[in-house]
Amino acid sequence: MKNLIFNLCSAKAVSGEEAPVKEAVRLALETYAEVSTDQNGNLFAKFGKKDAKYSIMLDAHIDQIGLIITHIDDNGFVKASPCGGIDRRVLQADRFTILGKTEVPCLCCSTPPHLSNGKEDKAVAAGEIWFDTGLASEELREIVSLGDRIVFSAEPKLLLGNRVLSPALDNRAGVAALMYCGDILKRHELNCRVIISLSSREEVNMAGAKTAAFSLYPSEAIAVDVSFAKQSGVPSEGRGVLDEGPMIGISPVLDKDITSKLITAAKVKKLNYQLEVMGGVTGTTADAISSTRGGIRTGLVSIPMRSMHTAVEIASLNDIAAVGELLAEYILERSVTVC
Repeated sequence: MKNLIFNLCSAKAVSGEEAPVKEAVRLALETYAEVSTDQNGNLFAKFGKKDAKYSIMLDAHIDQIGLIITHIDDNGFVKASPCGGIDRRVLQADRFTILGKTEVPCLCCSTPPHLSNGKEDKAVAAGEIWFDTGLASEELREIVSLGDRIVFSAEPKLLLGNRVLSPALDNRAGVAALMYCGDILKRHELNCRVIISLSSREEVNMAGAKTAAFSLYPSEAIAVDVSFAKQSGVPSEGRGVLDEGPMIGISPVLDKDITSKLITAAKVKKLNYQLEVMGGVTGTTADAISSTRGGIRTGLVSIPMRSMHTAVEIASLNDIAAVGELLAEYILERSVTVC
């Protein structure tokens, strides 16, 4: 699991440019599944009984937050806007990489405290994010273009307690959980069709999950994403806890029967689990999937995470593996009872 997470999080794939990470998972999935892509950048891995009338879609978005270059000035600085809800409070003076013709290291510009009048103490405005590459304008324009993506320049690290720190854990953790689930299920004969959907562009408009659910139109679906874990200085009510297992979603947009069966599967497997109650939408691809076409019965399982949408997202490898085990147990039960 550690090696899988490190490989997935090291792939740089901002919304709309997911190809690098798709290549990182394709070879593993092709060993037991029929793998394909669509025009919206989604990747599908289909396995189980080919002619089954009942199909279960497991979705995790594969893109990550980042920025997109909107302007290159005559002094060699580039201006960028967020792709997704990146935490603008932690951008300044951090290291980044521009994904141009070649990778270009850069720094998000900041005002030295000696020159600050106090206004710079707030998060940098979305329209005023500048990056310094150290290059002259002419040299920079040879390798960097408008629309190129920018990502945090940080490597995955293993922390104590089997926890991992990395950018892009949202939602490569979910991708890893689905891959682990598939690895368990490939050893079993299924009576249903299972479709792992690694959807694109969730961080900007969920376009991938919308079109994937529309074209596949499964009998039911489960979305897998990350959610907020307790940490110092953050309100703790309704938050998950690292190493306490999957967070099973309860929401008006989610199917109550699927939620109940996920809880039962956790109990059968003797897995720790947590409940995450939401009064409306979930903020995940479950919202898009459940309202597609004539409607799709949808559940949600999340992985607790700290410091979301930063370069130092933290999750537990134990929780990621437990989500994969929970989903495999759920599908094995459904394969017997409804297929």
